[in-house]
Amino acid sequence: MIFMRVLLVNKFWYHRGGAEQVVFVTKQLLEGAGHTVAIFGMHDSRNEITEPYLADFVDTAKPSWRDVWRILYNREAKNKFSELIKKFKPDIIHFHNIYHQLSFSLIDAGRELGIPMVMTLHDYHWLSPNYKLFHHGQIDQKLIGKKFFRPLFTNCLEDWQKTVVGMIDFIFRSQKKYRNAIDQFICPSEFIKQLHVRAGWNESQLAVVGNPINQFNQLPDTDNFVDGLYVAYVGRLAKEKGIETFIFAAKITPEIPYKIFGTGPDESRLRALVENNGVANVSFAGFKIGVELKQAINNARIVVVPSVWYENAPYSILEPMALGKIVIGSNIGGIPELLPKEFLVEPGNPEALAIVIKMWFNKSLEERNRWGNVLRTEALARHDSHLYLKKIEDLYEKLLINAG
Repeated sequence: MIFMRVLLVNKFWYHRGGAEQVVFVTKQLLEGAGHTVAIFGMHDSRNEITEPYLADFVDTAKPSWRDVWRILYNREAKNKFSELIKKFKPDIIHFHNIYHQLSFSLIDAGRELGIPMVMTLHDYHWLSPNYKLFHHGQIDQKLIGKKFFRPLFTNCLEDWQKTVVGMIDFIFRSQKKYRNAIDQFICPSEFIKQLHVRAGWNESQLAVVGNPINQFNQLPDTDNFVDGLYVAYVGRLAKEKGIETFIFAAKITPEIPYKIFGTGPDESRLRALVENNGVANVSFAGFKIGVELKQAINNARIVVVPSVWYENAPYSILEPMALGKIVIGSNIGGIPELLPKEFLVEPGNPEALAIVIKMWFNKSLEERNRWGNVLRTEALARHDSHLYLKKIEDLYEKLLINAG
């Protein structure tokens, strides 16, 4: 095996979402296998790792004119990144989320210094100014591609300033030199790969590598799962997550307790929705991480992922699967690649969701444990961290041989 020097790049270095979970696990696995890892990102008071070469914080929520220019092309970040490359001398640069705050100036830095580059596609930033392909309550595939003025016609970011800046940023990012500079794109799902292929990307540049399960794979005896007492939603509270569907499914099944774990921009509206509709069996349990998150999932009887957008390969499904829980998900995006058809429901349909929830909630403990074992085995077989590491190492080594 070749021991490599890998430079991992992500704008955030604290546990924020799925992308950060992947990048932290990747760092841990690479270092555990004997590789040398350096990181680059953005200064943030919440960071769990600090490095001297981090770029300055960029406020994308309320950007100044200086921030707008840095969103389009961050020269300060590029200069610091170039310094780090020259000092660390990486064999491989592995980008994750660098959009907006760090910008594609980093790709220029890697290209100019001749370093092989890999990038994981966690969402749809390369296809549209709206990285979710979701706005005003629905999916919009017409945003895909170089339709530069459709964002303006639709106000696709639901904020005119953000939409204008996002459109200009996307025009910058759509230059072929950036896509051609990346030697290999990693797709966590076949769905996201095929969406890029349909947008005209070269299939040979796209490799499917599922997200790794790490801290959730050390579990108690699978014959003694906790018999959970409630139905859980675990994740960000945002419109595209379909939590409204979850709430109305709860209203249809008042005899079953439901808990919502998480926080996000839609929290106030969702709390009001529960109160105004008298959904007494739904409670909000707050944001959880680490041991508390594992406990919240383990104490649930069913976990529901009711998304109404194109999920890629969500940990909100993989983590409860790894804990042997019954998981019900929307039949959309990359979710059908993770769950058998028995656990899929039509997105945005609370009646259909309520039927499936009630069926699984009332099954015997023996039956739920049997299916929980099936889901756990499937998750660990396809998303085991050691399998992920082997695929990443093979991909890196192939690029080094080709470059060499």
